[in-house]
Amino acid sequence: LLGSVGQFLGLVLMVLQLVSAGGTFPYQTLPTPLRTLHEALPMSYAVDALRQLMYGGDMSRVWHDVLFLGCWLVITLGVAYLAITRMTRTRTMRDLRPSLLG
Repeated sequence: LLGSVGQFLGLVLMVLQLVSAGGTFPYQTLPTPLRTLHEALPMSYAVDALRQLMYGGDMSRVWHDVLFLGCWLVITLGVAYLAITRMTRTRTMRDLRPSLLG
């Protein structure tokens, strides 16, 4: 949707999730802005659910994490659907009859 800018923003978002997920060090040691991201981004919930499953933790926390991840899935699929319909709604003659020479 955003081209190379969107790819860059996705990379920045992935790095922020890696830092704030709490997979490599405890999230309690993060500064306040990153701790806020920890509670909002999906990777921290995936890390928590996997930890609970691997080490025999509380299953109610796992279901809470799965529910949160499911909400993220529904929202992102909705945004993707809207973006795809917006991108494919308008067609030009060039789209319908492309040039043979490129």
